[in-house]
Amino acid sequence: MKFLHMADLHLGKIVNGFSMLEDQKYALSQVLAMAKEYQIQGILLAGDIYDRSIPPVEAVKLFDEFLYQLESMKIAVYIIAGNHDSKERLLFGSRILEKKHIYIEGQLTSQIPFVETEDEYGILRIYQLPFFHLAEGRELFSLERGSGYEDVIRCLLEKTEVDTSVRNICMTHLFVVPAKGQIQTCDSEMDLSVGGVESVPSQLFDVFDYTALGHIHGPQRVGSDQIRYSGSLLKYSFSEEFHKKSVVYFEIKEKGVCDIKWLPLKPFRDMRSIRGKCKDLIQAEIVQAANAEDYVAITLTDEEEILEPAALLRTVYPNVMQIRFLKNEQKYDDQVEVVKVEERSPISLFESFLTEVRGETDDARIEYVEELIEEIMEEEQ
Repeated sequence: MKFLHMADLHLGKIVNGFSMLEDQKYALSQVLAMAKEYQIQGILLAGDIYDRSIPPVEAVKLFDEFLYQLESMKIAVYIIAGNHDSKERLLFGSRILEKKHIYIEGQLTSQIPFVETEDEYGILRIYQLPFFHLAEGRELFSLERGSGYEDVIRCLLEKTEVDTSVRNICMTHLFVVPAKGQIQTCDSEMDLSVGGVESVPSQLFDVFDYTALGHIHGPQRVGSDQIRYSGSLLKYSFSEEFHKKSVVYFEIKEKGVCDIKWLPLKPFRDMRSIRGKCKDLIQAEIVQAANAEDYVAITLTDEEEILEPAALLRTVYPNVMQIRFLKNEQKYDDQVEVVKVEERSPISLFESFLTEVRGETDDARIEYVEELIEEIMEEEQ
């Protein structure tokens, strides 16, 4: 059977005041085209369908249309809740939707539920493990307070008794990590828990022929080719600027044979950072070097003050998300200097201020401040 694995759609998300719905619609249209081109038989949506528990109406309509198009192509859809989703709202109508081969799981149970299907290679089971809070897992299995997600998953697998003589796929939305190496994370992900008990070792999922993960926004394999994060649908922070967003295509054949590859997604508007002087950045040759409609974070290197830089920059970059001035960035060496202000002259304090803010002093500015101080002192006498 041929599948697409995707996760972290975050439909309805707003980034720095900008709604991402138009961009999300554009990306989902590409997924529909891929499904048709590759003759996909199943879509795995591994959590965080929406960005918040009560999604905006427009986001619900977009997801409704996406499901309608998939059902029209006779593609089965497997959905689990992520940590951003309201499991109760996501489960609405789920028993009716099963009749259209749309399977939704949002609640933690003592065994991992699965959907069984069959093709020319035999039985295939798709296990759906939604996100759950650690307290839920501890209570379900009467575990001690110090127990972590790993302990809960071990209990789940013991109760589930996965039949390894048939092909098995698992979907989950947890922080799964490899035995060696690290997971690439970013700013737009929400921590699942605190206290060092949030991670689940990837080896626990070796019992499955493929594990479709959600939660981490960077597409990556975890420990083996058969355990993967598909990554998010779009870039949702500038820490994801260099991510190559994609969905995972995989075809599972006979037991032990699984062909996997990434299918890239083209953004409607990219997310990128640019840097330079304001007058240079608005030059036509610079603006036209990339899509001016992209979401941009701009670092201005100008030393002098600029009147309303945001308004000026948005005349050529309408989707400016961030503007910062390099000269205003403070530089610290992890040490705080304690000084007695009353023992320092005003000029000495100003020189220290310049050094901290700009990394160097400025004779012209110091001379100007000296003249101001002299004028003030003369007026007070």
